[in-house]
Parts: sequence; C-alpha cells; structure tokens
Amino acid sequence: MTPVDPTRSQFRAMALPLLSYLHRLALALTGNKPRAEDLVQETYVRALTYFPSYQGGDFKAWMAAIMRNLHVNSRTRSPPMEDEEYLAQLPDEAPDPEQVAIVSDRARRLRALIADLPDGLREILILRDFGDLSYAQIAETLAIPAGTVMSRLARARERLRKAWINDGQPT
Repeated sequence: MTPVDPTRSQFRAMALPLLSYLHRLALALTGNKPRAEDLVQETYVRALTYFPSYQGGDFKAWMAAIMRNLHVNSRTRSPPMEDEEYLAQLPDEAPDPEQVAIVSDRARRLRALIADLPDGLREILILRDFGDLSYAQIAETLAIPAGTVMSRLARARERLRKAWINDGQPT
C-alpha cells in the first residue's frame, strides 16, 4: 500500500469543491464545451503541480488566476459563450416557439456584444458576472488595483448597455 501524500489530499480537499465553479468560468472564457473541459483539466494539473508554492490567501481566486493565465496564453481563443450544444442543454422555460426564438436571438446578440468588447473589459466582465468573483478576487487574479477593476467593469457594462440599446451599432 502506498502512503498518502498530505499535500495531494490537502489540494483535493480545497480544489474539488471548486470544480463546478471552474467549469462555468471555463465555459464563459472559451465559449466552447470541449475547450472548457480541457481548460479545467489543464487548470487542475497546473494547480496541483504548483500547489506546494501556494502561499495561502483566497484559493478560489488563485485557481481562477491559473485558469485565466492558461486561457490567455492559449493560441485558440473564441468569443465567450458560443457553444450552441451547451446552450441547448439549458432548461427552456419559454412558453411557445416565438418566445424561444426571441430568447435565442437575444442570447446570441448578447454573446456577440460581449465578444466585441476589448479584451481587458470583456475579461473583467466575465470574471465578475460569469465567474462570480468579487472585485478583490478579480484584482488579485489580474494583479491590478480594485479601483481599476471597478472602473473597467463599469465601462464594460456601459458599453454593453449602449451597444444593446443601439442594436449593436458602435457608439
């Protein structure tokens, strides 16, 4: 029988509860279910490899930072949330086909508008609204001041709002 590695079991105890959160974040970042699954797997492998260097602090933000860095450094990037197969799995509560078409059109439009945001704004919007990270966690993840996170998030939301109102036309 092999001895239990305390580092590995400590990592498992901290990391496994974040699996569904990281999967949602990966889907938002990649926009593709297979790539999201690969990104989650790469994140866990990288995190386990570097877990001995983890200095404490917010583990969720540390994992999100690893995922974000892996995603940014990957060569294959796509707009957020374009995976139709994943969206088709979401429960549809629309009462009739017309409502289904309207909801689908709005979701496609919102994904396109988010994809058109500059990288720095889109990234913060995704980490906050899809990744559910706090301002402090995003600041830690991106190594920027919390005030910068707040101002970029406000700018991203304002651009998104204006683009939505103007039917996607540049403002």
